[in-house]
Amino acid sequence: MSDQIKDGGPAFPCEELHDQTPPYRHLLAHQGMTLRDYFAAKALVGLFSMEANPRVGETCEPFHIDKHCDAMAQHAYKLADAMIAAREQQS
Repeated sequence: MSDQIKDGGPAFPCEELHDQTPPYRHLLAHQGMTLRDYFAAKALVGLFSMEANPRVGETCEPFHIDKHCDAMAQHAYKLADAMIAAREQQS
């Protein structure tokens, strides 16, 4: 089994053609962020909104980002990995 993390490839790939004096043509691919990073960023927003907003009838303790940021980032990437795995199963 491979230890390489499946990142889903580029989230917003695009190509840019740099045309110089002929015959020099250069096609550059700008990969940008990976799909895994994109999914993790979206998951992170949801995780923080859940932490900052108590459920009805519950009291909310003050939210201290410095106490939670490492755990939240790890959870966000776990969710991203699960989304990529689910996406692969549907293909």
